[in-house]
Amino acid sequence: MSRSDRAPSPCRWIHPEKQRYYSVVLVRDLFGDWTLLQCWGGIGSQLGGQRIVWVESHEAGLKQIAAIGKRRRQHGYRETVA
Repeated sequence: MSRSDRAPSPCRWIHPEKQRYYSVVLVRDLFGDWTLLQCWGGIGSQLGGQRIVWVESHEAGLKQIAAIGKRRRQHGYRETVA
C-alpha cells in the first residue's frame, strides 16, 4: 500500500477521565475501494469494538474523519498522536 492510499496519519482520540479511546484510519481495501476502519474501547481493557465503513472517495473519507473528530471533541475526547 502506498502512502497516497492512506489519510495523512491514523487519527486517535482519548477521553482520559473515562479511560476510553477512539481511532479511525482511511485505507483502500483489496478491491481498491476507500474504507474507514473505526476502533473504540477502554484504555487498558480488552473490551471494545470495530467497524469498517465504505466511503465513496478519499475526499468523502476525510470529511467523515473531520465529522468524527468534531463529535469526539464534543464528547470530551482529545486528539492524540496515533
